[in-house]
Amino acid sequence: MLKRQATVSTLSVLSESLLFKSNILESRTSYLWQALLNLLIDDEPEIKNSTSKIVASIKGSEFSDTRILCFVPCVALDDMMGLFLKANSALPSYCMSMLLNWMLSCQMDSFDNMGDEQPFDKGEMNVFAEDLLITKLASKHISEYFSSLKEEEYFILTNKISCWKSQTQKEQYTLSDALNFCVSDANTIAEHIINRKVLSPFLDSLFEQDIIQICQRIQVIISLVPFSKTLSGFKSQAKKLIQNIEKLDY
Repeated sequence: MLKRQATVSTLSVLSESLLFKSNILESRTSYLWQALLNLLIDDEPEIKNSTSKIVASIKGSEFSDTRILCFVPCVALDDMMGLFLKANSALPSYCMSMLLNWMLSCQMDSFDNMGDEQPFDKGEMNVFAEDLLITKLASKHISEYFSSLKEEEYFILTNKISCWKSQTQKEQYTLSDALNFCVSDANTIAEHIINRKVLSPFLDSLFEQDIIQICQRIQVIISLVPFSKTLSGFKSQAKKLIQNIEKLDY
């Protein structure tokens, strides 16, 4: 917790000057935004509350008692994502990629691979509690953001999306690429559940993580489909996904 408190203290002093001036840290600014998000979903109320105050301060929030943000995490998270888009409005591909990364992030997966010295370690009860909340909020922002862009700006930087880095050699994805990748990935995860042939989800240690990841990919698909003019190959994969989900009938 001491490391997280130190991070909060540092962000409280430097946050606005660094978060809104990407020319200072360039691509490393994304680490600050990610740290801010991690701290907002921390399981320690003190950490969450202090970070919420940073967000409220940057926004110039009208909340006089920012303790409410600690107990309504969607308020602070929603504000943070709005501030992120405002700070990086001139970088559409970067904005889309970061929002997609947040939509697809799975805290359960992070917990399973976490070492003892991780500064943002989380209690087991809070490992995946906010995953779908973050996905839903990021989905709202990305849908609104896409509406303000021209079609030629619809490019996604794959190196900004943690779960895609090791699975593709492409540096950029079109919306069609992203849709096909998400539906294919969701199918693969669903097939893994089916092939494990576990009699009950209570006996499957990976079930919750897999279901969360399928839901996240479906939410990405829902967010991107309205803006994609090319759905080549997508419809057949989407039909297959529906069939696979129907098989998950414990």
